Amino acid sequence: MNAICVAIRSNGENCTTKRKAIGDGTRCGVHYNSLMKHGPNTMALLELKYVCTRNLRELTARYTEELAHRQLHEDRVELYNAYRANITRIRHAYIHADRTLKHAHRDEVIRTGIDPDEQANQRRQQVADARRARRMVEQERMVEARREMNHQPPPRRELARFAADPQNVHTAETVRQTKEIVERVRTIPVPEGYRWNKMFVSKTIGEIIADCQLTSHSAAQMFNQYVSSVAIYDIEEGIYGKVLDSVWQYVKNSPDKQDLCNILRNEMRDNIGMCAQGNLSRICNILAGYMEGIGSQESVSERLGRLLPPLMEIEDVDTRVRNAFNILQENAVPISDWDTWINPLIYDDDMVIDVEYIKHNMYL
Repeated sequence: MNAICVAIRSNGENCTTKRKAIGDGTRCGVHYNSLMKHGPNTMALLELKYVCTRNLRELTARYTEELAHRQLHEDRVELYNAYRANITRIRHAYIHADRTLKHAHRDEVIRTGIDPDEQANQRRQQVADARRARRMVEQERMVEARREMNHQPPPRRELARFAADPQNVHTAETVRQTKEIVERVRTIPVPEGYRWNKMFVSKTIGEIIADCQLTSHSAAQMFNQYVSSVAIYDIEEGIYGKVLDSVWQYVKNSPDKQDLCNILRNEMRDNIGMCAQGNLSRICNILAGYMEGIGSQESVSERLGRLLPPLMEIEDVDTRVRNAFNILQENAVPISDWDTWINPLIYDDDMVIDVEYIKHNMYL
């Protein structure tokens, strides 16, 4: 009897660990936990994707090795064409297998009336809801703290009042908070090859650009800040790079890596054009609500004040409102408050927003 786990690792290779006497006894402890987290149907689709990714990776490695031995231009072109044809073949095979498996899963659920992934989906949703609730509580706490500090009501209708104070990253309270968060984030261990130094660019930058799919402008801004040895807030030289190293280690090793990569990508996009202090605050925000003790340094009102005004540059009102809808939804703004934020975007057009219409028909 084969005592080896039947699972496929995330690198596309077969697991070589011995099975455990848990579940149906076909998987090791680690992959049984993965099965429970994702559900059997979702796990099967993920493993199919892992194998495809491995095949593409191995094909690229062989192509790169063979290319080094081809000197003539014609030979290189021939090799490249064969490489592209093989990539297309692998991808088409994966798409077909993925579609076939999904149809089989759907038919099985219809036939039996049982979704084997239901409990896993519910557990995953509960975790996501709990995390979202923690983030919202933290955001609301920051809103109240800033209101008390500034003795000002939240912005209402005028678009001009949406914009947060551009110097807020320099206030004494924010500086203190940023330093505390930086100290906490830097407790995350960073392997040698990922550490900031004056001589070489570490692996951190390349992996973030590749895994988080940064735009060219975002990547350029991040690179310039990373290689800078500026001692932001007089903490220490290269502090931006050192904090980013720790943040990336948390992100890449987190079970929520994809969500965190999305947050990282958004923060890097928002960093464009900001000062060094603002850039440091933004990367501290990435782990807000994920790492214990890390809260967002930007309130919901401040974030909306930064994201919504640029929408006025969009001439088409419908497109402008749709984009605003997406921003409000992403920031978990109560629907009862939408008109407060959206109406200034259409004020010049003498229109009245129908929030319920947007809610039910935006994506129809």
